Amino acid sequence: MLCVTLACARVYRPVEPRVIAGPELNASIDQVQASLIGTDVEVKLRTSALPGTRLRGVKLASIWAEPCSEGVAQTNVERDGAYESEGPLALDGPHTLTLTFVKPWSGHNDLQSPLRASTALDLELDSASGQRCQRLPFSADAPERVSADAPERSFRPDPQRVGFLLGFGARAFPIDTTSAPGIEPAGTGFMRIGGATDASRLWLELAGGGADRHGIFQLAPGGDTQLVGGERWGLTGGFAYDFVFSVARKEAGLPTGHNYFLHGPRLTPALWLDPFSHSSPYPGFQPAHRVTYFELEVPVSGWFGARGAPDFVIVPGIGLGFHVTL
Repeated sequence: MLCVTLACARVYRPVEPRVIAGPELNASIDQVQASLIGTDVEVKLRTSALPGTRLRGVKLASIWAEPCSEGVAQTNVERDGAYESEGPLALDGPHTLTLTFVKPWSGHNDLQSPLRASTALDLELDSASGQRCQRLPFSADAPERVSADAPERSFRPDPQRVGFLLGFGARAFPIDTTSAPGIEPAGTGFMRIGGATDASRLWLELAGGGADRHGIFQLAPGGDTQLVGGERWGLTGGFAYDFVFSVARKEAGLPTGHNYFLHGPRLTPALWLDPFSHSSPYPGFQPAHRVTYFELEVPVSGWFGARGAPDFVIVPGIGLGFHVTL
């Protein structure tokens, strides 16, 4: 199964969609999807062709190579959502094509996307006037090879695409707001799993830690959204709801009645910094925001008590996390 069929790919859309015109066929590239492991690429384009125009094959090639002379040949072709197993493929009228390219796994150096220095689609066409090659360049790494009148051809990550979120971190709670033993943890470690776009995240968080004589186990669904920021930093506002179990340690000598259950909302302003994700391995493709980033947060929870716990406890803290969005 190709990686592009899984949630392990990044989707790019053109900054400014453009139609590339030819004698028999006009085409525009709508979307490029590149796998994170670097070998699978999927390109979606719209075409409009004269009657009798047929597609014999497609190569993902470098703009420095002669058209249709070399490159990675397509492995799958879909026309208007239907898989096509045989060619030549009739392109009369308007169509949507989905083309999949897979670079062979023949060695460590080959585990790279064909988008690396490969920035054009070469379409091998049959028509009433004979066979010809039509090139569809779509990168900005060498604008003089793309078009003299349209030098800017670049792609950016789809801002609405949901990526897989994984995060780890730790929190400290230096301020005590209650005298009840074991209610407020001294510190916790946490893990987050969820989904994220450029601007927002939804996640489920698991955390554990302890106080002097209690262990703390915590489950919290939550999310946040970006308030201000740019490519390297941002301020977010988050909301979660904590479910907390405070369990007396056996060695502390506390009776069973000192096991507590608490729950309540958590507000989390946070600052994230992204020092790594600013260079793209693909010429002409802008890097995604917040691919890997650090996050400094100041969570403030309000926990309601049950099973003998205090009626209400305010729990302020400070945390540092590292997150990855695929």
